[in-house]
Amino acid sequence: MRIGFDVDGVLADFNNDYMALCVAKSGYDQFGPGYVPHTWNYPEALGYSKAEVTAVWDAVKASDDFWFNLDALPGLEALNDVATVLCSDAHDVYFVTARPGHAAKRQTEDWLISKSGFFNPTVLITSEKGLAAAALDLDVYIDDKFENCVDVVRQR
Repeated sequence: MRIGFDVDGVLADFNNDYMALCVAKSGYDQFGPGYVPHTWNYPEALGYSKAEVTAVWDAVKASDDFWFNLDALPGLEALNDVATVLCSDAHDVYFVTARPGHAAKRQTEDWLISKSGFFNPTVLITSEKGLAAAALDLDVYIDDKFENCVDVVRQR
């Protein structure tokens, strides 16, 4: 079986660190305690300007460790439990992510090694999730963004 996983929002807690960076770069907090995003472009929906959001993404892209320092989501624990089985039973497991920036692939691989049971993860960096799933001939793909799931189905 060939299995693909998105990383952010599925295995890694992107939102908490991204919101903290929004606050740090803008100098004000539009999120409030316990904020849970309800839309994909939530900083803009809360009033952060395009320039502020761009500054945040510029900082992410320039960082040597933003992607590596993200916390794991609770779902990663379940993946840890099955990682050995997935690998030992000759399943092909891929991590398909659109993470931009400096050494994003390496940071993601190192993060997966440190947080999961995968010792040599295969990470692909692309925003074209459907094309990647088709090229890899995935049997299963897990993503938190509905549009990516639809794209994967359309490319089959």
